[in-house]
Amino acid sequence: MRVNQLQYFESVARNLSFTKAAEECHVAQPAISQQIHALEQEL
Repeated sequence: MRVNQLQYFESVARNLSFTKAAEECHVAQPAISQQIHALEQEL
């Protein structure tokens, strides 16, 4: 588990949107999705 995965998760949960979270975190939306998926798999 990486810190940025938790930051992305928190941003998605707060924004209720992968797209808005990606904009907030300054990354592409697919990158957010991939990191959330990796976090889910690990947990």
